[in-house]
Amino acid sequence: PRIFTDNYFLEVSADGVQYAPVCAPETTTWTTAEVACKQLGMGSAYAVGTTDAVTSPTAVTVTCDGSEAALVDCTLAQVDECATGKFLSVQCELPREDGTPTFKIDDDGIVMASSALFRGGQWAPVVAGYAAGVGDVLCRSQGFVPSRVDSVQMYDYSGVRPFLGSLECAGDEASLDECHYAMSDQMAYDPSFLRVTCADGQEVGLRISPGPKQGAFEFLSSETNGNWVPVEVKPEHADIFCKKMGFLGGGTMANATDEMVPRWFYWEEGTGCFRNNPLIACLYGGMFDAGEVTGLRCFDGGADELSIAVEPVAEEEAWHQEIPSLPLVARGTVRASKNGELGLVCLAGVNSEAGYVGCAEMGHAAGLWTGRPKEEGDEPFLVSKLNCSGLEDRLEACAYEIGTECPDEQVAELTCVLDEDITIRLNDNEFKVKDPYSNEYQELKVRDEYSAGVFCRALLFEVAVVNYPYDDGPIFDCRGSWRPQSCSQLYMGGSSIDCYHRETVAAQLRDGTESSGILYTPVPAEDGAEASVVPVCLGSDDHVIARIACVSMGFHGGFVAKTESQAVEGVHPVCDPERQHPTLWACEAATFETCATVGEVQCLKDSE
Repeated sequence: PRIFTDNYFLEVSADGVQYAPVCAPETTTWTTAEVACKQLGMGSAYAVGTTDAVTSPTAVTVTCDGSEAALVDCTLAQVDECATGKFLSVQCELPREDGTPTFKIDDDGIVMASSALFRGGQWAPVVAGYAAGVGDVLCRSQGFVPSRVDSVQMYDYSGVRPFLGSLECAGDEASLDECHYAMSDQMAYDPSFLRVTCADGQEVGLRISPGPKQGAFEFLSSETNGNWVPVEVKPEHADIFCKKMGFLGGGTMANATDEMVPRWFYWEEGTGCFRNNPLIACLYGGMFDAGEVTGLRCFDGGADELSIAVEPVAEEEAWHQEIPSLPLVARGTVRASKNGELGLVCLAGVNSEAGYVGCAEMGHAAGLWTGRPKEEGDEPFLVSKLNCSGLEDRLEACAYEIGTECPDEQVAELTCVLDEDITIRLNDNEFKVKDPYSNEYQELKVRDEYSAGVFCRALLFEVAVVNYPYDDGPIFDCRGSWRPQSCSQLYMGGSSIDCYHRETVAAQLRDGTESSGILYTPVPAEDGAEASVVPVCLGSDDHVIARIACVSMGFHGGFVAKTESQAVEGVHPVCDPERQHPTLWACEAATFETCATVGEVQCLKDSE
């Protein structure tokens, strides 16, 4: 007999090569389990259950009365399938030490395993499965470090059928037998096998040049022919790289070398390999042509790193006057510090993402930049061109320049709101939320327009737009809530959102009065360019368009007062009368066309 460690179903074999599962009886009985555990030298049975039957060439029924010394003394019968549709699962009181797999690496780098429970201890390749940390544990247990971990598709490996897969390690185990694994003969056809290449610890290395905290991130291994080669760092990995090298965190650094040099590009796309393995194990890839190198800027909390301060908000001013958002906690002039110097931040060149990082570094959330003219008595400018990806932990990890020049003399001001333990950042024009379990950022998605409004207001925006249709993934449902922390997180389809300031997306009235005139609308531009404002093509019955346009400007409603024939380039939005579109931007995208008619819109105030 043998018992699997993943699902505990009992199998028997007459020759130690071909095994068949034992069918669960109609009525649960402990006798077969007791005999099996006793025969295995694993004490008494302490748990008996069933496992759903899977495809198997054959199965066996076993009937014991409890007096037998081995299962062969019981009544056994071979059947094509189990009448109950279940296999018998057994857990024994004591572990069977001789069933623990042992591991080695063969001449081709394939990870091999052997267990007394399978084919008399014959060595067999390990199915790749989820191999996080495997290379680190295996190579370290043999006195080496991993330089490459991957899998290889092989249709036949010396005719030996694998028995071990889904091998998962945290990375700090002393040997692979401490990792989680599953033993089973029910393997996929043509599986991929795990392959690991180990290297002598003296032959590999990582460094930051010139360092100690910033510069080119360089890699040395047998794959680089024993030469130090700069690695082209991807922004999503920079913080992990710095932390793995003993720093608090970090970001990328542009132009990390003085000249164009050959760069090393690695293949890792996600962050899983780097989080669970030594960096050296995940940098497999290849050399590319010479170019500018993106390196690392790491931080350790020293005085030589950039930090900012903003005055706290007085209690009576904590609630935003224009947006019913979370309470404000900091608002005012940004004062920067680096290497003992104090100064202002130049608003020119500062991106929106830097506001989120700056507020987060101070323990707050959101982050809205505004500006004011430099005044007599102000400190000199210290920082300019402050740019972040939005996912950094500290401003020191962002790109910036030190200097007193500021082209338009606009001083940066920053507004932050109360932190609610839901980390939201702006990254590549997408709002992303940090998963508290994996610490990975994923796109923020919501269930409906109301939920979108809750999040946008918390981020200090007046207008929320839902990007239908629904996409897969976790979403936030804020119905009945006014703050993000009170929203429910569901695992179903949702939609991403865009947040805007009202002045950016509100329609405009021209050639008329404050509340009436020819209707124009901003049209979104690609790549963050400034929106263009164009006429809206209106027919005499396009009152839905007029109402949405007027509401976006702060009126109660509106209608098409009159139209006139005019051949001009404009847009004709397609708006759903059943939905509360906050702006014409939220209506179905319309292409530019030559308007046949344009219209004068009359907007209505509450009193009208």
